[in-house]
Amino acid sequence: MEADPDLIKKLSHGAVRFEERGDAVVFHRFTEEQRAVYHGDPDFLLRSFSDSGVRLEFATDARAFTFAGAAETASSRDFYYFDVGVNGVLCHHPGYGSFAEAREFSFRIELPEGMNHVAVYFPGLAKITLKKLTFSGETRILPVKRSRRIVCYGDSITQGYDARHPSLAYTNIVADALDAEVFNKAVGGDP
Repeated sequence: MEADPDLIKKLSHGAVRFEERGDAVVFHRFTEEQRAVYHGDPDFLLRSFSDSGVRLEFATDARAFTFAGAAETASSRDFYYFDVGVNGVLCHHPGYGSFAEAREFSFRIELPEGMNHVAVYFPGLAKITLKKLTFSGETRILPVKRSRRIVCYGDSITQGYDARHPSLAYTNIVADALDAEVFNKAVGGDP
């Protein structure tokens, strides 16, 4: 089954608004009003487009799922990696060490039999356009709701700068420990 933009939005965490481009979805962690604060500085503005703290999280009995899309520069770094956790264990770390390797991506993740809790952590230093999310052999795909919400403000450490494993950025670790959905409002270098 291919997820439509409405289902993708229901499965997402950490985004405050979505932009649909046909069947593709772009995630935004800032409202347009919040982002306007950074219009005077091109570096801060660029970093505000990164997907720090954004993830897909769902429970499913699918045997596999595939996510595909495009990555754009949203920081001074030239890499982007996703982390995929299954039932609380980091199982996959797909991505690229350089945008020159690939700006378009497609990753298929095999899942164990039965119902699984899946979290796909987006890169904290790139802007992702999700063009496709498909499930194979599923009968159920359920959004995961967290028991609380937290908002994080700060600079590069809070944004997750240089974290090649986005699930290991401290904001994601804290959110997971507190069963919280995190809204990461940090921008590297912001005073």
